Amino acid sequence: MTNLDRKTTLLLHIQKYCAEIEENFKFFGTHLEVFKENNIFRDSISMKIFQIGELTKELDKNCNDFIKATENQVPWKNIIRMRERFAHHYGDMDLEIIFNTALNDIPVLNTFIQKELSSDFRMKSDQRGRHKGNQGKFTNVKQNVYGRVEKVGKNMEEVEILKGILDSYPYPIVFVDNEYIIRFMNKNAREYHEKKGRDLIGKSIFDCHHERSIEKIKKYYEEIKVNGKDIFIFVNSKNQRVYMQGVRNEKGEWIGFIERFELNLQM
Repeated sequence: MTNLDRKTTLLLHIQKYCAEIEENFKFFGTHLEVFKENNIFRDSISMKIFQIGELTKELDKNCNDFIKATENQVPWKNIIRMRERFAHHYGDMDLEIIFNTALNDIPVLNTFIQKELSSDFRMKSDQRGRHKGNQGKFTNVKQNVYGRVEKVGKNMEEVEILKGILDSYPYPIVFVDNEYIIRFMNKNAREYHEKKGRDLIGKSIFDCHHERSIEKIKKYYEEIKVNGKDIFIFVNSKNQRVYMQGVRNEKGEWIGFIERFELNLQM
């Protein structure tokens, strides 16, 4: 993955959390007292700001030139510092600061990222355009062949971007198909199981769960297919909240589910 692709992937993921924070405000409103009293609202916002900080750390690590070039536009260091406070002093944090950061600063960050992503996509489009121009030198038959190759290449690029997004997520994500076969694990999940000597891709999810959990997994997936909602399962020994989330294809058909993990910020 090139530095441009890596930067684009991380920014896309940060933008996702920015958009989700704005959706939270649309749902719960913009009153500080509601934020203080509603732990679901509060924890949802806090988790997303924390994740933005995690991704910013990755951005600083892998794309430091970009961070330095834009630090006069975005307070990247402050974002990372806030992430550290969430990680080590969450219970002592000022709720009003969290609220104001989410309400006032996140939309500004989102606008900046949207402009940056537009620039990145234009750059990639220009690169593909130059490639197309070179194809014009060949016969029509060869142009058709190269056109198909370009389409495949575009699909491969989208897959690479999607994989990069999932791999940049700081907690495990596991995709399981309708037959309960594990088809994908992000980097965090792979590394966790590799340390235990497990190679789970292509194997049943039941192979890594206790027998008493099998019926629960089946039951949860059936519930997801009925109501379309994520299901919270439990908090694991690493203080991570574990969810099951259904996945549909473009036709709206259920193709499986993901197990996703998030830092448990509920006290």
